[in-house]
Amino acid sequence: MVPLPRARPKPVDLVYARPRPPETIAIAVAAADFGYRYAAVGELRCWSGFVATTGKDTALLDAIDRIRSEHGKHLRMRFLVNLPTTSPVWGRAHSIWWIERPDTADQHLFDAAVEQLRQAPPAPAAPLTVDLEPVTVATDGSVRGEHAGFAWLTCTAYYGMAGYRSVPKIVGKQPVLVAELLAIGDAVRELTRRHLSIVSDSQDAVAVVQRWKRGHDVMPIDYPAGGFLQAARQQIRAERDRIDVRWAPGHRGEPLNEGADTLARLASRYRRGDRDLDVGEYGRRAQGIAEGFAAEFRRTTPIFLPHRRSARDPHRRRDHPLTQQTTPD
Repeated sequence: MVPLPRARPKPVDLVYARPRPPETIAIAVAAADFGYRYAAVGELRCWSGFVATTGKDTALLDAIDRIRSEHGKHLRMRFLVNLPTTSPVWGRAHSIWWIERPDTADQHLFDAAVEQLRQAPPAPAAPLTVDLEPVTVATDGSVRGEHAGFAWLTCTAYYGMAGYRSVPKIVGKQPVLVAELLAIGDAVRELTRRHLSIVSDSQDAVAVVQRWKRGHDVMPIDYPAGGFLQAARQQIRAERDRIDVRWAPGHRGEPLNEGADTLARLASRYRRGDRDLDVGEYGRRAQGIAEGFAAEFRRTTPIFLPHRRSARDPHRRRDHPLTQQTTPD
């Protein structure tokens, strides 16, 4: 007869591994010149800094990445943020870090982060030296109901584009004007240290930028106080001597204008979630559009001086959270 198996007693010196408790860190952000300031307060230490980005959601993700890089990406972290339920940031949690709203027990940390941010001096608006060759850039926006996009394209095929949610709470009552101004503001923010000849097919956007250059505070109707256009207005005012903006009629076959229009429509389609646009196809189409229209511009423009490409990849594709709310809430 086979004896029945018997359980062995647990060794008294055996201790099972337990996950290390996460560190709780509260983060607050506020719009500043050319980007966002952030302050973070944890149980052991504090952080603060500035990120040059276009939306509150992107600023929070950039701040989280900096804190994890400095504090240790292998550590478990619980970040407290104050964002609306619809923010795409809520879908960015990982196995060793995640995002929550502050509860009653954690409210003191979030209040401390807000206070630290309030007391921090604002970053001064200091225009960079203009020492690179001038560039021509066309800008455009595209609004498809609640889905919108903006884009800009230079004569050297360097481009920027982004899709975002366009609802009155985010953009106010003039969504088309906001999209056009976002394109101009993003081009000015990205194409630093050079004179810009900006071409837009929106007379209203050109008029607003001209008023910004003269120091006026005009904004699209009901545009939110913390939106990206507030920082764009300040930068355009501070760097007005390097910025020329003019109107050109749209859909008349001008290559750069048509290229910017096509990129903006592509960004709004990608934001809408069109099935034929996965991440790879989105990037391939954008690069092909930028190269094709810029080459046509160089071919058809009688007087064209070649420009140096940026040290970065001249083909830039972006789709970030303003861009997913972007701009900003």
